[in-house]
Amino acid sequence: AQAFPGRNLAHHLRPFEAAFAAGAAQVMPCYAIPSGTGLAEVGAGYNRDVVTGLLRERYGFDGVVCTDFNALTGMEIPGLATLPARAWGVEHLSVPERLVTMLDAGVDQLGGETCPELIVAAVRSGAVGEERIDASV
Repeated sequence: AQAFPGRNLAHHLRPFEAAFAAGAAQVMPCYAIPSGTGLAEVGAGYNRDVVTGLLRERYGFDGVVCTDFNALTGMEIPGLATLPARAWGVEHLSVPERLVTMLDAGVDQLGGETCPELIVAAVRSGAVGEERIDASV
């Protein structure tokens, strides 16, 4: 979790406000849970309050939102390590459920993921509408 002592989230948003004012084209939400902010307590890439509420609605950001690597699935580095997904706050969800949650939050692109079949399955099952995918392309 990322704590904001004294409820000073606004102070931490200032650099992002400057980036948006300068015309940033892409944003990568962090893995952290924004604890003590009144926002949903799930990682930023899964967080509709952050992606849609803050980025899209409050700041009018219309660029690409791309998750950080390993936010959806884990990663194996052969001979070195197996890294779990950094799905903080939604660890209890299956990978397909996590994907739907990310897309519902407003994410456009999945960083480091190679699972287009999950998106196709989510659309075919009706869990994600084609119009949601169209909004990201």
